[in-house]
Order: sequence, then structure tokens, then C-alpha cells
Amino acid sequence: MFQFLHKNRIIVSIVFSFFVIFGYGFFSYENQKYNIIKSIDEKLISTAIAAQVIIGDDFIDRAQALTSISATEDMNNIIALSKFAKASGVKYIYLMILDQKKNLRFISSSGTDDEIETGKKLTRYYDIYEPNQHIFRALTTKHVVYEDFTEDAWGEFRSIYIPYTTYKGKVYVIGVDVDLSLIRSLSFNAALKEVTGALLILLSLSPILYLLKMFKKDNSILQTKIDEATKELQEINSLLQEKVCDKTNELLEQFYHDSLTNLPNRNQLKEDLQTQLINAIAIVNIDDFKEINDFFGIKAGDEILIQFANFINEYHLTYRLSGDEFALIYDKSFSLEDIVKHLELLILKIEDESFSINEQTISIRPSIGLAYGNHANLISADIALHQSKEKKIPLSLFEENEQIKTNFENNIIMANTIKYAVATGNVICHYQPIASFETNEITKYESLVRLKTKDHKIVYPNTFLKLSQKTKHYPEITRSVVKQSCEAFANRSESFSINLSISDITNPSTVNFILHSIQETKTAKRVVFEILESEGIENFDIVSHFIEQVKSMGAKIAIDDFGTGYSSFENILKLNIDYIKIDGSLIKNIDTEEKHAIVVETIIDFAKKIHVKTVAEYVCNEAVYTKCKQLGIDYAQGFHIGKPDNL
Repeated sequence: MFQFLHKNRIIVSIVFSFFVIFGYGFFSYENQKYNIIKSIDEKLISTAIAAQVIIGDDFIDRAQALTSISATEDMNNIIALSKFAKASGVKYIYLMILDQKKNLRFISSSGTDDEIETGKKLTRYYDIYEPNQHIFRALTTKHVVYEDFTEDAWGEFRSIYIPYTTYKGKVYVIGVDVDLSLIRSLSFNAALKEVTGALLILLSLSPILYLLKMFKKDNSILQTKIDEATKELQEINSLLQEKVCDKTNELLEQFYHDSLTNLPNRNQLKEDLQTQLINAIAIVNIDDFKEINDFFGIKAGDEILIQFANFINEYHLTYRLSGDEFALIYDKSFSLEDIVKHLELLILKIEDESFSINEQTISIRPSIGLAYGNHANLISADIALHQSKEKKIPLSLFEENEQIKTNFENNIIMANTIKYAVATGNVICHYQPIASFETNEITKYESLVRLKTKDHKIVYPNTFLKLSQKTKHYPEITRSVVKQSCEAFANRSESFSINLSISDITNPSTVNFILHSIQETKTAKRVVFEILESEGIENFDIVSHFIEQVKSMGAKIAIDDFGTGYSSFENILKLNIDYIKIDGSLIKNIDTEEKHAIVVETIIDFAKKIHVKTVAEYVCNEAVYTKCKQLGIDYAQGFHIGKPDNL
């Protein structure tokens, strides 16, 4: 046996070498697989963190409440998650909740290009998912859970499940999948590289070893090659780890910091509120910041925000919430008296400071809402800020008031209703007839806006219009009313009126849309634009220019709600109008209120002298109708003539 081995030592050496290489290859595969999985797990975590930002807590809260999630909004989320999944190199990203029956439900999920194009295997909002003990454990224990091997209808994956809790206490999980074939492929390629390198080293060292044996040289060359190869592998592995670490840090920086001011953002504030003993929170808002943007431009507005952020951050650690809103927090070492003095001094410092735009200096006035003690949260501070704005005082402290809290919550619900109606085409028009006293015939209609909710209920403008004017959706509502009204009367003979606010007239985009619509539908000579005079008509140059534009096309102008607190005969004389609509508060009891009749007679006499027609609003019964006719009013509008409805 010994003689056989001695005679065939070359063959034995080769066989032994291959066994060593095979063993080394298996070891390398497992080792590289471990390192790759470790790197991928870091990628899964950073991807899940970023996915939370893409969807947002507000969407999760609404989704769990099963309200206001349209198919369009669902698909927008799917596309956003899909693009991010593709850019991050993962297979799927998805958000899940447990319903009341303990079923797993998708809130949103990414899809492949093929799934999005064909719809096959694409998961939509509230689709059910098969029971999964790992996801259940993440939701119930609120701990991060890894699943080494997941197999379902979409493939085989390594998955991570990270539980989150929204600000309103809703629990959900974000899952991220990586295809197992990717891990196997990366591990195999890495191991193959090492084995190939080892084999090449072995083959290159074979003649050297033979020469070493022949010339009895030491094996220092072999050791050097091995050391170099090991060092190269270590450098590659270190580089990969560094890149993963840099990308994770970059995503975390974006998640917790505002990109414009570099201040910590709302996400960082939420985390600090949960982890620190906070005694008070104040929200600081720049008064009339929109005017700065409109006058100087958005770029200049951003520069002011940066200057303002740096200024108050030097005074006290500051977070930027959004737009022109910032937050300050105080720990238990500050008493309420300390905080109030601190904020009052901040207000004085801000008002004394000069901020600069293009070598011009401007002054800033802040409004601050403060929530203290048990009420130290963002909602309470925001309510206090709104009180500060309404009362026109620089600092307001939140006080427990159920009515204010209820109004705030109702405003949130109504804001979501407005957003849903605009996004889904549920801004609708009803039309109220207007009759001529001379002919007793309906010759005009007024277009009145309504919203339709998800459960098909009608919402009237007195409950949403004022709130909508504070949101970005108001111009869209106006454009929808203009479009629907012009199309509805394009092939009719009656005149029709559309209500416009001063903010509509001062919005160039809205004005251009109006001019285009009445020209395209050929309704310019039959449309009447009602301007709400009770708002107080300012910017006379802009309003007058709008009136000249539409009247040159054949349109007419009415002053609406004339006779209320801000009414001014001077305004009527300055503006080239065609109708005065007398406010319903003067008309509804005109048959019994002599003083109202005297005021209305004055308006009628004035209108006739300047050759302007009059319309009585709120004509609710025959007695009021008769009285208005006796006084010489030209047109009647109200429930006695007809209620607003579809044409």
C-alpha cells in the first residue's frame, strides 16, 4: 500500500487537492451566503424604513378605518412602492394589517412590471393573504421578525417583517422580500470566484512547489500569494459593507431630516416624543408666508425659510414640520411660566429680526400654539395654533375644550371628504331656477356646488366651502364647477350664473381656465359671474381687469349677497356690474319686516338709477314673492321658485 502511494503520489496529490478544493468551495459557499444574507438583511431594514415614508401614517389610519381609499390612490401607492422596490433591488414591499377576524389584509403592495401591466397576481387594497405565523408574531409582539424561507404564490423568498404603530395607535407591518434565487446566485458566484482563485493559485503553485522540492526552497512564495488573495477578499468584503452602511445612513438621514433646512423633521419629532419625557410642545407658524411666496417667488421663499430656521434653531432646538411650520419641545425642567416667557421672548426676537431677500429686508410675524403637560402632543399644539390665528394673537395655550376638539376632528374628516371628492370626480353641481317677475318664466339658473361622499351622501357648501378655501383643492373645485356648468348649458337657451370668490379672481390659473371654458363651450354671452361682495372687495385693479376681460367676451357680472355687513354702494359704482343680488337675510321676512323693506327699496332705487337689474334671494313663499314684485325687483330666486337640483 505504501509502495502504491509512493509510486502514484502525483495522482494521489491531485485527488487530494480536488477534495481540498471541493471542501474549500463548500465552506466558501456557506461563508459567502452568511455574509450576503447579513448584507441583504441590512438592505431589507433600510428599505422597510423608507417604505414607511412613501405610504405615511395618515394613509394607514384611513385604510384601517376602511374609508376614503380610492382605486386611483391605491394604484398610485402600488406604482410608488414598485418603483422603490425595483430601485432598491428587492422583489416585493408590502404593508399588512390584521382585520377584526384576524385575517391578514394587504394595505398596499408593490408589483413587478408584468403584474402591473396584466393585473395577474397584483395585490390591491384590502386583499386577503394566507395565514403566516411569522407575520402574526411581528404584529402581536411588535418585534422585528425574519423568515429564512417563504414560499407562496409569488415565489421563494427571504423576508423581514417590521411592525409599526401610527400616531393614532394603529398597528401594521411592513414586509420586504428578496428572491432566494438571488441569494443562491450571489453565494454561488462569490464561492466560485474564491474556488477559481484557489484553483488558479494551486495550479500556478504546482510547478513552484515542484521546484521548491527539487531545490529545497522554502514555501514563502505560496504564503505570500495566499496572504495577498486573503487581503483582496477582505478589501472587497469591507467595501461592500461600507457601501451598504453608507446607503443605510443616507436613507436614515433623509427619513429624519428636512432636506431644505437640514433641521430634524416630523419623523424625528414623533420618535423623540415617544422616547423622551416631554413637558410641552410649541408649533411656530410664519404669518402670511403665502404672500412672500406669491410676491418674491418660491425660491426666495425657500431662502427665507432657511434663514428663519437657522434663527430660531440658535435660540432653541427646532424641528421643521412642513411648509412654514416649525416645532419646539421642552422637557420637565421647564415650568409653564418659563416656557411662556421663553416663547414671548422668541416672538419679540423674530419681530425685531430683519430677514433679507435679494438685498431687500422683510419682517416676519409668528403665530405660536403651545400644548403643555398631559396635552403635550402635536394635535393639541395644532389646535392651539389655530386658536392663535383665529384670535389674531401671537401665542395661544391649548385648553381642554370638547367643542374645539370636536370641530378639529370634524375638519380633518371634512378635509378627507374634500380630497376624496376632488380625486374621484364627486364634485357635482345642482342648479336653482331664477324667475322673471315680468314674465313669470324661468330664465336663469344658479350653479351651486355639492360634494358626494363615498356612501353617496350629499354635502352642502356651508359645511365644506370655507374649509376648502384653506386647502390646495379649492381651485380644483372652482374649475370643476365652471367646467360642469358650461357643458350643461352649452346647448340650452337659459342664462346661468357661477359663484366666484376674490381668491378665484386673483388666481391667474383659475382665470385662464374660466376664459378658455366659456370660449370653448360658446357660453360667454349667457354666463353671469357672481362675485361675493360680503367678502369685502379688495384688489380693485385685479377685479376690474377680470370684469373687463369677461364682459368683452359677452359675459355679465352680479354682486352677490348685497345688503350684508360689508356692502358698499361705492363698490357698485366702481365696478361695471349688471345685477345686484339682494341678500336673503333682507328678503325672507320682507312681508312682515318694514325696516327690511325700506332697505330693499333703497337698493332697488339705486339699481334702477344706474341701470342695474335686481334679484331677490330666499323667496320662500307666496307672500314674500308678492312683496318683492310690488317693490319692483326684477327676478326671484328661492324655494318658492324651485329647489336646487339636477337639470
